[in-house]
Amino acid sequence: SRSMEKPLCKTVVDHQPGWLTPFYDDGTGVLFLAGKGRTIYYHEVNPAAGSIQLIDKFVANDEFSAISLLPKRMVDFRKCELARFLRVTPSTVQPVSIYVPRKNKHVFHDDVYNGVRSGEPSTTAEEWLNGKDEQYKVVSLRPPNMKSVYELSQEEGGKDRATATAIDKVDAPAVSDMPTLALSTPRDKRGELQQKRPGWLYDSFEKRDARLSAARRTLELFLDENASKPMETLYLRGASANAVVDIETDFSVTSSDGASTMTLRAEDSEQRDSWLIAVLSIATAEQAQSPNASPYGTPNPKTDALSGPFSPRGSGKLSLALDKLTTVKGVGGNDDLSSSSHHRMATARRLEGELLVTGAPAATPRGIKQSLTSWFVSSGYHAQWAVLRYGVLCFYESEALAKSAPDSPVDSVHLDRVNVVRALISEEEEKSLQSQSTKSNDNDDDEEKDMEFLEQATPQVQAAATNAFRIVTPDRILDVGAPDAESCNRWLHQLQREVGCDDEDPRRQMQGIVYEYGGFLDGWQPRYLAVYDNELILLRTRASTHILKRIALPNVANADVVEEYVDGKDTPVGVRISLTSGATLRLRADTPEAAVRWSESLSYLRKYASDVLVQLLPDIDIDDLDKGEVEVESDSDLTEKGLLHEHSLIKKGDQSLFIQLYNDRKRLRLFEAVQSHKTLRSDCVFVLDTGKVLWQWNGKQSARVLRAKGMDLMNRINKKERGGAAKVYWLDEGKPLEQDVPQHAADKFWKLLGGNIADDGSDTDPEKHPSINVVHPSIYAVDADGALRFVHEGQTPHCDVLETTKAYIVDCHIELYVWVGKACSQKQRVRAWLIAKLMRVRRDLDGRERPPRTTLMRQIEGGETMLFKERFVGFPGMLPIQTKPMMAPSKIATKKEQPKIDVSKLLNSPAGCVDNEDDDAPFPTQLSDDVTLKVWRVNDFDRIPLEEENYGRFRSGESYVVLLTFLKKNKECHVIFFYQGRDSSISDKGTSAYLTRFMEAELKGPSVQIRVEQGKEPMDFLALFNQKLLIELGAFDIDRSEARLLYTRGSCAKSVRTVEVKPNCESLSDDGVFTLLKGDEALVWSGGRCYDFENESAKTILAQFYPNHKIDFATPKSKAAHTFFDALDAPPEAADMPAEDLGERYELRLFEVTSASGVVTVDPVPAPLCQDDVGLRNVYIIDGGENVWIHFGLKSLHIEKHAALHVSKAFCEQTKLKPKAWVTEHDHEPLEMRQLFHGWSLTRRGKPLQLGPPIQHKLEEVLNDYERETYSYGELLDAENLPESVDRTNLQNYLTDDEFAEVFGMTREEWDRVPKWRHPDMKKKVGLY
Repeated sequence: SRSMEKPLCKTVVDHQPGWLTPFYDDGTGVLFLAGKGRTIYYHEVNPAAGSIQLIDKFVANDEFSAISLLPKRMVDFRKCELARFLRVTPSTVQPVSIYVPRKNKHVFHDDVYNGVRSGEPSTTAEEWLNGKDEQYKVVSLRPPNMKSVYELSQEEGGKDRATATAIDKVDAPAVSDMPTLALSTPRDKRGELQQKRPGWLYDSFEKRDARLSAARRTLELFLDENASKPMETLYLRGASANAVVDIETDFSVTSSDGASTMTLRAEDSEQRDSWLIAVLSIATAEQAQSPNASPYGTPNPKTDALSGPFSPRGSGKLSLALDKLTTVKGVGGNDDLSSSSHHRMATARRLEGELLVTGAPAATPRGIKQSLTSWFVSSGYHAQWAVLRYGVLCFYESEALAKSAPDSPVDSVHLDRVNVVRALISEEEEKSLQSQSTKSNDNDDDEEKDMEFLEQATPQVQAAATNAFRIVTPDRILDVGAPDAESCNRWLHQLQREVGCDDEDPRRQMQGIVYEYGGFLDGWQPRYLAVYDNELILLRTRASTHILKRIALPNVANADVVEEYVDGKDTPVGVRISLTSGATLRLRADTPEAAVRWSESLSYLRKYASDVLVQLLPDIDIDDLDKGEVEVESDSDLTEKGLLHEHSLIKKGDQSLFIQLYNDRKRLRLFEAVQSHKTLRSDCVFVLDTGKVLWQWNGKQSARVLRAKGMDLMNRINKKERGGAAKVYWLDEGKPLEQDVPQHAADKFWKLLGGNIADDGSDTDPEKHPSINVVHPSIYAVDADGALRFVHEGQTPHCDVLETTKAYIVDCHIELYVWVGKACSQKQRVRAWLIAKLMRVRRDLDGRERPPRTTLMRQIEGGETMLFKERFVGFPGMLPIQTKPMMAPSKIATKKEQPKIDVSKLLNSPAGCVDNEDDDAPFPTQLSDDVTLKVWRVNDFDRIPLEEENYGRFRSGESYVVLLTFLKKNKECHVIFFYQGRDSSISDKGTSAYLTRFMEAELKGPSVQIRVEQGKEPMDFLALFNQKLLIELGAFDIDRSEARLLYTRGSCAKSVRTVEVKPNCESLSDDGVFTLLKGDEALVWSGGRCYDFENESAKTILAQFYPNHKIDFATPKSKAAHTFFDALDAPPEAADMPAEDLGERYELRLFEVTSASGVVTVDPVPAPLCQDDVGLRNVYIIDGGENVWIHFGLKSLHIEKHAALHVSKAFCEQTKLKPKAWVTEHDHEPLEMRQLFHGWSLTRRGKPLQLGPPIQHKLEEVLNDYERETYSYGELLDAENLPESVDRTNLQNYLTDDEFAEVFGMTREEWDRVPKWRHPDMKKKVGLY
């Protein structure tokens, strides 16, 4: 009998008004609660114990007005589907499925599908009204040929029926599939909480200052509000959080791998709920960017970080394999987005092949290094077919299954969830890597080794030694082997590129054998310790994938070298890792050097993972700093004190800069010194820069190379920053003035220094001066979200570390530079400057006091000062002066042998875009209720919706974001295009990429980002607009009242598009259709070689975007023709010329000639072709049918030009058309060549190009000049007009023997006997130098 007087159990569901409809699954004891809105709660009910526990909740991304639970016999038991709902939205009825994650999908789980109602009545209505109560009829969903989970042994994953419960119990519900809180804006939070501390008899709670960081996605616990270092840090990526049962103020947060759990106590339930929402908002926001669900619609226990038993798979969290997207051609090929060091993007490239994967029955490895065979076999490697596409790595049992059942892989890895992809290296390479890590942190580095270190072998190269690599995720480790080194390098390079690994610093690749102390009985046990991303992972062996310990680097407080008792004596080989929680990890290395390496590397790496801002400014609230509530020295006060150097003020002469050059026998170093004559040292060189005058003072003991460096620095400052207008003087200690140095200049120098060393007896002896401590720069980045991130320390950095989308603080201890990228926001600039001013008066990150005279200087990207550039390597024109002998000849790379270029392949290469009817579209292109399209225009770092009637109407001066949303198997997925016009600004292009990434985080369901550039639109993109793509000139707000000319062209019906060109006769071509818009008239003129579909497309464009224009066709001798050609300033007879049949159109082909690989190669450039394909750096062969053009880029090399001439000559001889060959140069293209391209523009970013007179030389003439071997003496004297192929350093070799004897007065044999050091003077005398 039922009793309604007393509830079986009570719980608080939410605080929202409205009714909740219950749906109860009595087979599992799960109660679902749903009502109008977005949320479905599901609880586990235990009536016997009187308890109810929240398992999880599902939140849809749109509201529903009604919901219904389908009978359980309709679920898909093969996918472990627990329940299926139907929810009614304003426009659709959508299914929502709840799954139970199970590893074994090939058995029947009776514990989940126990007692499924059959739907047949057990009594009649009359019997029930008379009081008869019968148990409902049940039916088994288990097929006859399927084993039960109770029939398997526990080793096989089976369960004991006697002890099995209705559902597996877990400690916390999963949050990886909670899209509700992802809709909330993640934000920082700070407050006082109590942390649970387990005790021997009872647990205690201690007060902590808790801080949530949305930027770093971490939860940190500090001892109190004044503490600078956290006691414990928990990463929230994939984390779960849940209220503690029966305690209204407690909640727990668990990391994705379950290794770390925090139990915290709030003051009341309201504060607890606010913290839970804040934590889950950050965790689910991360999941929106890094979806951890299996991409094939079924939960994958190895790739899904599910810590609870249920996983909602409805429209709120779609997981879908975009299998057809793998055939995209020309879409997503360019993925060079402005990004940070961990920028991740799923490209359209498809990579597949056979790999050896752990976790399956062992197979015979092929191509694996013999010494590693036992490793692969013992680790359970199994040959599987791997497919990489759109950010998902899938494994199949065979290639045939990969093609026939792409939605059913045996395993999959979502690359957005991968921390690191790294090569498995041998012990010898491991030791080499560890030695590099020591060098990377060595302050006494050599200047000539800076570039050498930065070009050390990366993991991609190291992989060839073992043919294997390791994939590390938050949940597991997967080792993969390849058949050969080439295949391994190809896989490793592509995976690291998509994951965004930034492991060039060897200290971030530290790994090796250590020993862990296991107690008195176990003693020291060998272990394998490795640094992966921001974690320290301890494994049992090198080949093991089972994680023994996993420590987040922010939780490392110290890593000290200690002595351990080894072989009868105390030896400093121990490494004691102290954690912020108070725990310690006791390890031992093989040698004292290895222990020091581990200690230094861990101390260095924890800076990357820690909250740098808290360590630098522990008492500053960043929000107060942004609001101006923190007291900071003003710029005017700093300038008045001489502590703020402005480049503009120095250039004007209002400020001065005193630079000291010092040689510490390792390398030449530059730094700013105190401007005083008492600073001068006889072993140094000093440069005083006052803007209009530069002085160099050379100490009497300074090295010759140091003086040369100072001279080079002054010359570069004068030429690069002063335009050569500054006066330059040199002063030598203890020597009289040079003739070109007037006395008043020397007097001015000493006056600026406050005195003359000769007058007051100042001692320049280096022994009397304090020693010079050289400090390498530490670099901090201010990201787009305003977070301060540690970027670099140690080795002299490369300038590539500076990204245009960020602001940086370069800390040189006695100097602080703030470098501002051109594409960074105002918030980043202001915050970086304020932080730098606070850092100037505080200790640095290593706790060192700064000198009182620490100075500040701003640096703008592209306008860096020479002093700033000297802090880096790699800046153009900043070549280091060598202080040591050149490298040994044995280390010089051998020259590659030039292979023969096969011209027949070029002749057979395809032309134009190919319309293949058999290829399926990578995504739906026909819009419908299930396929929607939205377009936004980028404006001032924001997106503005475009009217639907203007979809497909773009401007060349704008960038756009295009969102395609479609359903696949009733699941929503997205493709996001960011379209960049040719004349759009750099900031708009960067904003379009940023908004695309931001939009991806907001969307629910899988999404793909694709960049599309003007002129390179793929046919699949054009199909979205039904081939009605119009690209107008200029920006959105430009007046369009003047006459305009539209050019419609395409090689096939699917590639046709229309672009606006300049309204003049030079823009006309016989290939395509031109439309003149003048007033309310539209005059259409068709070229002699146009296609019918181009005419139809031009009419469609007019009907779509210019419906009010009156259309007329400019046929020969018609009034419309005269009006058309008159408006374009064409000759009058052009309108009366009869139409001619010019024959079949010859589609343009383009070939790139480059020597980037060490040998010259000629490769076809894929269609569609545009003028931007003809670049500056290489040589291009343009096949236009009747004419072939050889285009020399401004930065192309002689070897490329020479090869292009020979290839073009052979090409013209072998082709049937026998075309003429011409040579032209960049910015000197003749009109005939420009007309071959669709809409060649004479502007760039809205500004006219600086074009020279057209250059058009015959190929034979240029080739003869390149291969000419002799020149007359008079021709060699005019070196400026000599061909580029002539070696200017050995002009005497081009003289004939008779003229050589006449010019030099000796024969060539006598010349060869003369010492070579005399040759330059002899050539100078005759003007051949």
